[in-house]
Amino acid sequence: MMQNRFFFLSCLLLAFCGIAAVAQTAGPDLTVLTNAQTPFIDGDQLVFLGDSITQFGDGPEGYVGLMRAAFTQAAHPAVTVINAGISGNKVPDLQSRLQGDVLAKNPSIVFIYIGINDVWHHNGDLGAPKDIFEKGLREIITTLQQRGIIVVLATPSVIGEKGDGSNPLDHALDVFSDTSRTIAKEMHLELCDLRLAFTSYLKTNNTDGKTSGILTSDSVHLSVLGNRLVAEEAAKSLVAALNHAGPIPSLTGEDFLDTATTCTIGFRPQQDMKGITFRYTLDGSDPQPKSRAYKKPLLIKDTTTVKVCAFRKKEPVSAVIVRKLTKLTPLPAVTPGVVEPGLTYQTFEGNWPALPDFSTLTPAEHGSTTVVDLSVTDRTQNYGLLFTGYLEIPATGIYTFTTNSDDGSKLWVDGTLVVDNDGMHAPRTLEGRVALAPGKHAITIAFSQGGGGQALSVAFGALHQPLQPLPPAALFHAPVK
Repeated sequence: MMQNRFFFLSCLLLAFCGIAAVAQTAGPDLTVLTNAQTPFIDGDQLVFLGDSITQFGDGPEGYVGLMRAAFTQAAHPAVTVINAGISGNKVPDLQSRLQGDVLAKNPSIVFIYIGINDVWHHNGDLGAPKDIFEKGLREIITTLQQRGIIVVLATPSVIGEKGDGSNPLDHALDVFSDTSRTIAKEMHLELCDLRLAFTSYLKTNNTDGKTSGILTSDSVHLSVLGNRLVAEEAAKSLVAALNHAGPIPSLTGEDFLDTATTCTIGFRPQQDMKGITFRYTLDGSDPQPKSRAYKKPLLIKDTTTVKVCAFRKKEPVSAVIVRKLTKLTPLPAVTPGVVEPGLTYQTFEGNWPALPDFSTLTPAEHGSTTVVDLSVTDRTQNYGLLFTGYLEIPATGIYTFTTNSDDGSKLWVDGTLVVDNDGMHAPRTLEGRVALAPGKHAITIAFSQGGGGQALSVAFGALHQPLQPLPPAALFHAPVK
């Protein structure tokens, strides 16, 4: 969590601690997820969002892995379990990757387990980090709720296992946990109180005052027993969240070209719809008891923000679900003149926290290439790359572009920023969409690498079609002078 080396050492410790834990406890009881009364349904997408505790929880004895195995073994309901934990993450990191790692997966429910690093990395400072933690969590949850996604919020657990409250960061963890409890209450979320579950267990089962080795391997990362405890607590909270969710409207509809599109309002199966009316607006205002009632699919002809809320009589009984449908005009093709196959590339020396304006810098190397990746250079740290040229588009349509990079990357089409994957981060994929007319379009891809791991790949495809790397035969550049 603090450092990659520390993380891997903790994993080794976890393996040794797990031997003893396995002998002391049976596997977790996760039948609540798959029994006859489960509120989960076929097709549910369940995302676990967090830091290295969640990341390492993807293994066979990890809390995420245990829950995935429970669904797999039961076969019904068919639920996809997605791990979105990344080592070292704090709330601002979750915000920066919310689109690519969560929303792009179209989840029906998200379990957020965060807070350890927010406390740990600031040595318990309760000033700005706490404010950032609270504000960021509220923004993440609001975004998820506006998509009709059910959210379960977990409190941070422990940094040290002494059960008498004498761990150095206990007070800070209690304050941050209280913040999560307040958020859950005010935003009508199911709370998974791992702080309470851990401290209660340790008061009874750590009479020797050990700092680790019971629920954790290293005072933070979970032992086998800790993973099983989290799996059981998370399972109960997830089921409770689904049971208590009430009617949740869903909006379907996408950006469209010059023709009209439809937007439909639906709801989650198994919900009590007695006396429920979905009311919607098309002017950006929140639905009110007298707003129009939904009766048939909505025909959208221009860029429109659709908002819908479930009402029982005159009382709202759901969050306001929001979707913006944008009418797109395809960017016209350009006429570049004489071109040659491939894109041009330039390499730059430097270390930047964010992508610089490469046009103001002198390149160290340059050439042409038919693939956009790191094979154009043998550098491994403190450098940048700029690819420029043209991409041949076969037909009018809406196209999705993605970059996967470690560290930062951006992609422009005809001068329009389509993908912003900037910053110092582990490998992640972000996407963007743009409408294009057939013909050649200017494309620019910028990349920067600091230290540690490095990665870059680019893919694209027409809407609802599989993505593929940029085809070499469709890449062109003006002759290099």
